[in-house]
Formats: sequence, structure tokens, C-alpha cells
Amino acid sequence: MPAAAPETRRFRLTPGHCLAALLAVEGLLFLAEQFRWLPKRWPVLTAVVAVGVATLGMFVWFAVALVLRWRFQFRIRSLLYAALKEIPCSCR
Repeated sequence: MPAAAPETRRFRLTPGHCLAALLAVEGLLFLAEQFRWLPKRWPVLTAVVAVGVATLGMFVWFAVALVLRWRFQFRIRSLLYAALKEIPCSCR
């Protein structure tokens, strides 16, 4: 009997992956602000634009998911990313 072919795992973009990417971008912008890699106030403006684009993208993704009856779901890990994202803001 021939051996079964190994199952290949495809990468699927999920809302959680987008949230993790946004957290990484904000972390880099936080470091840029602390170490003054960019001119004054640019990291803050870039972070505001990144959050706005991500929010708009999530709304569009949610609307398309409703129309096409796709699954739009966050996992527990995504909620932890969201909680970690809020911690640096509350410490200031």
C-alpha cells in the first residue's frame, strides 16, 4: 500500500494575523519614537494612519465576509494581541 502524501498547510490570512502585524508595526514605531529614528511626531502620525487603515480594512473584510458568507472570526490569541496593544498606551 503506498504511503499517503503529507498534507500541505496553506497560509490563510486571518483577522488575527492582521492584528499581529499591526502590533508589530506599532512596536517598531514605538522604538522609532524612543530612539529618534524618525523626525519628531512622524511615528505618532504613522501609527494613527496604520491603525486607521487596519480598521478600515477590517470593516471592508467584515462586509465582504457577510455578503459572501465567509467566516470572520478572531481567536483567543488575537484577543491577547489586542490586550497587549493597549498596555503600552495605558502606561504613559
